[in-house]
Amino acid sequence: MSDSKSLTQAIKYFNSCTAELRKWTLDNAEYYEVVEVIEDGQPVQVKRRPVVVINDGRTRAGVQQRIDKWKAAREELHNADPIRFPMNSVMFTPEPTLYTDVFKCGLYVNRATSTRNITGHMHVRRLERMLKGYKIKPDHGSFEYEIKRIEDEIKRFTDEGLDKQYRIRADNYNEVILKLRFEGDTADHKIKVHDSGIYLCSISKHEHVRYKRNELHITQSETKEKRASVYDHVEPISTYMPYNGKLYRISDIVETEARIKQNMIRGIYDKKSDDKR
Repeated sequence: MSDSKSLTQAIKYFNSCTAELRKWTLDNAEYYEVVEVIEDGQPVQVKRRPVVVINDGRTRAGVQQRIDKWKAAREELHNADPIRFPMNSVMFTPEPTLYTDVFKCGLYVNRATSTRNITGHMHVRRLERMLKGYKIKPDHGSFEYEIKRIEDEIKRFTDEGLDKQYRIRADNYNEVILKLRFEGDTADHKIKVHDSGIYLCSISKHEHVRYKRNELHITQSETKEKRASVYDHVEPISTYMPYNGKLYRISDIVETEARIKQNMIRGIYDKKSDDKR
């Protein structure tokens, strides 16, 4: 058998095992998140981040067999082409995880944020690529407004300095968090549920894992007080780039943090002065 044919079969087998495991997991999950994605220009409801609760030995053995089968397929694909498919490849991580000896669990959803820093040079380069895309359109004359806006923004960021630091901050996604207590442990452990899911298994000498929808502790904006953030006091920068988040000057963030800290110190000092009177 040729190497290329062997690799093709390894890829096909791994994809088959992944699809099989994911289908079983979603079909048997007691919790999963539903999100809307766009496929072929149409909105589609997709399930993700499933949590499977196992309370009997037969199901546990079946889950372990499925996970072992997936890991064997991963190993086969990695060995077929280690350079193209390293063990830390995105398609291999995170791997399916089975937690045993669980006798207590809870679940809540947090509003999550992510940030990444860019330079003015990086931002301008992206704008220039966008500008080029508009200008090569056959009907580019219909996009005079867009072209003018992008050109103005390129000039504005160039004038500020191409080495200036900026931050993109996104807060439009959720984190699903499990709060687990294990056999013989007195502390709770918080674990993020990744897209491929998590499996929880109780043990016979404890009551079954209690996991009902009406017992989930959902901490979203309506039930959890929004934590104060420096970004509440910083004005984002207007940009034509469709970033997944808002754009800020890091210098504005630093200045605002310093001002808030100074105001807090002043408030403590003023309170102490009032107490002495």
